[in-house]
Amino acid sequence: MKKVLAFPLVLLLFVTACSNDEDVFPSLISEMADILTDEDGTLYQLHTDSEKTYQLTNPVAGYKPSVAYRVLADYTDMGNGMAMLYQLTPAYILRDSTGCAQTHPTGILSAWRASRYINLHLTPKTQGGKMYFGFLIDSIRPGKAFLSLHHNQHSDPLSYTQEVYASLPVDSIPGIQEGDSISLTVRTFDGQKTWCFKK
Repeated sequence: MKKVLAFPLVLLLFVTACSNDEDVFPSLISEMADILTDEDGTLYQLHTDSEKTYQLTNPVAGYKPSVAYRVLADYTDMGNGMAMLYQLTPAYILRDSTGCAQTHPTGILSAWRASRYINLHLTPKTQGGKMYFGFLIDSIRPGKAFLSLHHNQHSDPLSYTQEVYASLPVDSIPGIQEGDSISLTVRTFDGQKTWCFKK
């Protein structure tokens, strides 16, 4: 089993081609996914949150070998289980940070459950400094887990808005079973907001 890592860099892959007006290009798909590297550290396979697996027509070398990175992937389905990448945006992997949790406010555009993850589209304010994200276990009760977003702003000034993505692996929440409820609270600039999901 490959370990899922937060993607270290924004990877832009631009594809150009000569064409005429009669050419029809596949639609661009934007989806959260895990992207895998082979033993040589080459990105070669995409596992999307819609439970599809693609081999890449444009593999990219230079990454850690035999791992999976969590990303927002912009790609086209080329058919026959093949996909062409256009852009990858890194995503935070939210880990249990209960022992050091902070709940500094952040903006949030959406939260949704897909595949093995709860995904967040966040809009924190920053001046380019290092921020940390994770999750805090508030309580675990029979049939329900109560979580909060861990966000440590550190001393990064609230200068401008940055869009970031984060994914919480549902299987990393201790003490819950299939069908249990997961409540996730985020402290935003407009107050507390809570979402409820099922495992």
